[in-house]
Amino acid sequence: MIYVGIDAAKDKHDCAITDDKCEVIVKSFLIKNSLEGFTTLIQRIDHITSNRSEVEIGLESTGHYSGNIVNYLSNLFMVKTINPLLTAKQKKAKTLRKAKTDKIDAIEIAKMLKDGYGFKPVVSIPYDHEELKSLTRYRTTLIKKRSIEKNSVRRLVTILFPEFEKNEHCFDEGWRKNYVIC
Repeated sequence: MIYVGIDAAKDKHDCAITDDKCEVIVKSFLIKNSLEGFTTLIQRIDHITSNRSEVEIGLESTGHYSGNIVNYLSNLFMVKTINPLLTAKQKKAKTLRKAKTDKIDAIEIAKMLKDGYGFKPVVSIPYDHEELKSLTRYRTTLIKKRSIEKNSVRRLVTILFPEFEKNEHCFDEGWRKNYVIC
C-alpha cells in the first residue's frame, strides 16, 4: 500500500507519500489548490504505482479549504479524513518538540493513515446536496439572529412602554389592532 498524507490549506497543500513500513517515499512537496496542483499530485502517485486501489489518501478535515481536493480525489482514490485535533494530539504524544510545520504534518498524516488511527472514509456527496446543506445551515443562522433581534425589540418595548407588559395580547400577531385598546 501507498499512503499519501495531505496537510490542506487555503491556497496550497503539503503532501507526503509513505509505504507500508512508514518509510517516506516522497518527501513533502507543495501543490496548488487547483486542478493543476491536483494533476501534479496524481502524476506523482502514478509514478510510484499504477494500481490506484493500492493508494490511500488522508487529510485533515479543514472544511472548505479541503473541499475541492477531497471531491476531486475521492473519485479516483480511497480518501479518508481525520479531525485536526487528533493529529495534534498524536504529534504531542510522539515528541516534546513544539515544531509545527505543514511538511511535518503531511508526513505524520501519512503515517497515521497507515495505522488507521481516527480516519473516516470520505463519501462522495453530490454538489446539489452540499449546497442544500450549506443553505440550510445559513437559514438556521438567520433564524437564530432573528430571534435575538426580536428579543431585543421586545425588551426595548417593555422598557419604553411598560403598559404593554400588562396586556400580553399586545404581543400577539394582531398587536397593532390592539394598540388602541392597550
